[in-house]
Amino acid sequence: MLDQNKWTQYGFPRTEGDIKGITLHETGNINMNAEQLSKWMNEVNKTSQGCHYIVDDTQVVQVMPNDWAVYHTGKAKDWGNRYTIAIEICSSLSDEKYQNAEDRAVALIEELKREY
Repeated sequence: MLDQNKWTQYGFPRTEGDIKGITLHETGNINMNAEQLSKWMNEVNKTSQGCHYIVDDTQVVQVMPNDWAVYHTGKAKDWGNRYTIAIEICSSLSDEKYQNAEDRAVALIEELKREY
């Protein structure tokens, strides 16, 4: 999980009751797995875009709590940012690894759907 001091860079508080959906993204990054991307977000990133989860072929890393809205769609406090959980799939993987990452993301989505 990111350092709590970074949270305001990426979003704003919300209640778990505000969660209405899931937004799925691909990172488009080059040569970063979920752990490396999480570390980059915590130590280097200067933008306001974030996510709740990063998924690669071997792991799911939660970087923000679900009760914190994260800037990942559109502008500021739009519907997507306010009401959805953001999942990023690391997309610079080989075809086989990417398929494993997609499968892991589907399992995460199923788990989140049961929870919310």
